[in-house]
Amino acid sequence: MSIVPESKAGKFLFLPKMGGEDINVTILGEVIRVKSPDDDRFNYKKKGGIDVGYYDIVPVIDEATGEEISLLISTWVFYFLLKEQEDLEVGDTVTIAHPAKNEYTITKK
Repeated sequence: MSIVPESKAGKFLFLPKMGGEDINVTILGEVIRVKSPDDDRFNYKKKGGIDVGYYDIVPVIDEATGEEISLLISTWVFYFLLKEQEDLEVGDTVTIAHPAKNEYTITKK
């Protein structure tokens, strides 16, 4: 059984747009790798736009709506920033911002 309920399958919370509003989420689980060889819309890309065949999700609660949803991670910049956050735990509430191209911030509340 998946930790993402079937009713939430395919429904994502996207990372903020550059210069857009920050998002606040409470982390409900660990990063989950989703293989998607037939649909590359959300997959990570290598240099030259080469599809790697997967993306990641994190189960979260969107603080704006109170809804349990999957945070979609499909950019390497954000993935490596998240990986560097050694003090993040399940249950933490964070603010995610995208102030400039190739730059995200994660601030623990």
